[in-house]
Amino acid sequence: MTPAGDALIDRESARLLVLDQSDRLLLFRATNEEEPGPFWFTPGGGVEAGETYEEAARRELWEETGQQGLAIGPCVWRRDLHYLGHRFLERYFVVRTTWFEPRPAEADPHWEQYMNEPGWFRWWSHPEIEHHDRREPLYPPKLAELLQPILAGEFPADPIELDR
Repeated sequence: MTPAGDALIDRESARLLVLDQSDRLLLFRATNEEEPGPFWFTPGGGVEAGETYEEAARRELWEETGQQGLAIGPCVWRRDLHYLGHRFLERYFVVRTTWFEPRPAEADPHWEQYMNEPGWFRWWSHPEIEHHDRREPLYPPKLAELLQPILAGEFPADPIELDR
């Protein structure tokens, strides 16, 4: 976390709930200096100057998976997360596709070193998420519970505010 008195750096982020034809969710696996044990999280990243969250979602999808031309669906969740000296202002968008093997077009060397590790991605079924043993946490928290209505095609009128 950020030492007392240090200002957080705001980082707007577009996150992606990439779901395949079998309702499996694409998650990435990484570690970092704050959480050295592996953890799983959704694709996505920072919004660049002049971009909307939707434009960032489209770009991040291409940069991190190599996929282009997929429809960016509705924003279903929002989260304000303080992590690694940043205040991540996250927006989560639904993306429907068929299964593919991610092949990053442009991995960010600062944030995405994990993409060079074996086993850095996995497509998870809802039961696998629900019964995961949590030794390698899944983010955002309560993912199985949050994902259930999305899989049923029930999108909130306004994005749901997630717990930190």
